[in-house]
Amino acid sequence: MLEACGDGNPDFAARAVEQWRTSLDINPDQANGPTLRKMIEAYTRRSD
Repeated sequence: MLEACGDGNPDFAARAVEQWRTSLDINPDQANGPTLRKMIEAYTRRSD
C-alpha cells in the first residue's frame, strides 16, 4: 500500500487489499483483524 500511495498505482493498492483479505481468510480472529477490515473498506471505497 505504501507503493500505491507513493506512486498512485491502483494495481499496487488492489494487490494490498487482496493480501489483506487473504490474511483474514487464513486467520479471521487475528489481533489486527478489525484494523485490516477498516483498511479494506477504506481502500476499496477509494478505488471505486
